Amino acid sequence: MPIIHLRQLPVVDSCEGCGACCLAQATPPGYVAYLMGISSLDDGSDDAARIQALPADLRAELDSYIERTARSGGHSEIEACLWLDTSTRQCKHYDLRPQICREFEADSDFCHSWRRQYGITST
Repeated sequence: MPIIHLRQLPVVDSCEGCGACCLAQATPPGYVAYLMGISSLDDGSDDAARIQALPADLRAELDSYIERTARSGGHSEIEACLWLDTSTRQCKHYDLRPQICREFEADSDFCHSWRRQYGITST
């Protein structure tokens, strides 16, 4: 029987300076459905409450993005999240991030797949 050598992935214990999962999101994931009326802002979810509590300038930024993408036919699949600071690779509005971003786990299979896709080997 042949011996199979599995490559050991490095343990990822921090998202500091990575941002790989944000590089193809365009907007905070999940928020667009609320802002386009696909999901109700009255549904009692944490994301709906966060959107309703957004400062006016951030809400205007998201609304403007939705208007631009509607006119252009959709967002680019290589567009980084509006809230990603590309110089630090960190969320500019971390405390306001949607639930899916809060649940994403460092060192998960998804984490490693995003890091591989963007060539990020460690932080």
